Amino acid sequence: MAINSEYHELRSLAAQIRRWNITHTVKTPWRISDRGSNWFRLQRLKLSRIKDEGVYVINNGLLFGTTLYVGQGKIADRLSEHRRVLEKSVYRMNQLWVAWAPVPTLERNCVERYLFNYYKPILGERTPRAIPKRVNLPSLTV
Repeated sequence: MAINSEYHELRSLAAQIRRWNITHTVKTPWRISDRGSNWFRLQRLKLSRIKDEGVYVINNGLLFGTTLYVGQGKIADRLSEHRRVLEKSVYRMNQLWVAWAPVPTLERNCVERYLFNYYKPILGERTPRAIPKRVNLPSLTV
């Protein structure tokens, strides 16, 4: 019977963690451009200057745009790959915007999952199996 009660305690603790992650917003330090915006044009971005590892969002258009990708990793490497793929797509490169934030490795899956659920990107099939961790979103100002 001890195993059964420990199992129920763990399930209860997991439910508490899920509720906490959903109701508490973690402040994410989205990068800011020289215009004071969290969004950068993907086409003009100098990837060699980006040293961050964390999460990112790529939109086609900004205010009423469609989210194409949500992802994580070494930001410069991931954006370079997306840029290469998107140059050959139907999307106009001058309409692609990206926002990113450094996030610790242990929190990335949870943050990416939250962003994936929120933005519902139309490209990319991978999303981590993790409990979403609510974060502040990048501002919509350009």
